[in-house]
Amino acid sequence: MENCKDDKNTFNKDPKKCLDEVIKKINDQTQKEEEIVSNSIYINWLESFTEKYPTFISDGKFYSDEFTKDEDVNIDNLKYFFYGIDNYARKNYICPLQSNDYSYYYNIKANNKGYEIGVLIGQGSKYYCKCVKIDEKLNFIDFNDIINSKRNLDSEDIDKYLEDIAYKVLELNKKGIPLKDIFESTYNITMQTKKLTR
Repeated sequence: MENCKDDKNTFNKDPKKCLDEVIKKINDQTQKEEEIVSNSIYINWLESFTEKYPTFISDGKFYSDEFTKDEDVNIDNLKYFFYGIDNYARKNYICPLQSNDYSYYYNIKANNKGYEIGVLIGQGSKYYCKCVKIDEKLNFIDFNDIINSKRNLDSEDIDKYLEDIAYKVLELNKKGIPLKDIFESTYNITMQTKKLTR
């Protein structure tokens, strides 16, 4: 993969091989994201690790000789854990929370502990975990719901509404209305609605 990424000549000589490597990398990452939230192994490690380190960032600078190889690997795996949560949230139309420092995060709860799991975006992405108090006023995702792929009640209704909208867009397009005009009109209506609900 490094050859394809770093050397344009390699890509030009064998683009299929390079594309296959990119697809494999994406598939491997997706599999790690799904696997890490499919059981309680990582969350149990996180519970134990945050007893000693209630806040940590997986940016490579956090590591020291005091950590075992397994701890180093699990610190690195925080990004897969974050994206596993992010994938679940998106399927359930749960929006990430945003901070002023160009980061976004999710609050999750597991085994009566609360965590803020997020990504800091700047020159590269850094993933972080911070222990937080569980507060019923805040939107916490129950990690058991993630493990069990539980859909929230509204998500099925939202899926149906979006399917209906997609069907109507296709009908309008079949009647000769360009997709560009449909999307522009939809965007304008959305912006008007947004102004009214502020």
